[in-house]
Amino acid sequence: LHSFEALIRWQHPVRGLLGPGEFLPYAEQLGMAGEVDHWVLDHCAKLLHKWRAEGERPVPIAVNLGARQFQNNELCQQMRELLAKYQLKAADIELEITENVAVSDINTGLNVLSELQAMGFRVSIDDFGTGYSSLAYLRRLPIDRIKIDRSFVAEMLSNEANTTIVRTLIQLSHGLGKQVIAEGVESREQLATLLDLGCDCAQGYLLS
Repeated sequence: LHSFEALIRWQHPVRGLLGPGEFLPYAEQLGMAGEVDHWVLDHCAKLLHKWRAEGERPVPIAVNLGARQFQNNELCQQMRELLAKYQLKAADIELEITENVAVSDINTGLNVLSELQAMGFRVSIDDFGTGYSSLAYLRRLPIDRIKIDRSFVAEMLSNEANTTIVRTLIQLSHGLGKQVIAEGVESREQLATLLDLGCDCAQGYLLS
């Protein structure tokens, strides 16, 4: 077990349990995405503090950040305050951003990412392969891990071309000195293939 990923849901009073795709876009439109990100980060930090206080071995929790939060120069100070509030280490919380967010404001992004990395936070590129970032940008970004999108994993065993794409993404990531995580692993066959291809980590319903 390497880490957890925080997944947000909304228990709607009428419609029941809603996935993030059904409400986060509206939070973004209303200018509330930063508040949601802050709530999730605080909730995870509180949980990590509780585990440590109870004598458990804390496992890092990965949190996805939205575009506005990531492009905010105040993010690093917010993270410092969060660590101090709950007596945590930077290694306790991992941050994830999509590749489109990472390159949407490359200069601000590089500054924020570099400072976060200097503070000891690990940063991952989420849903890799689905965006439109150039390899030149990817080479410049100070990130630690690359997460292969679940769509590639789901189609990996259907034909050789899909397997070749996953193999290439793994080799590219390793060539850049990044660790690779495959998302959406739901069968033992997928996991076995990923291990054969040299993938470092996997997440999905097969595991939890």
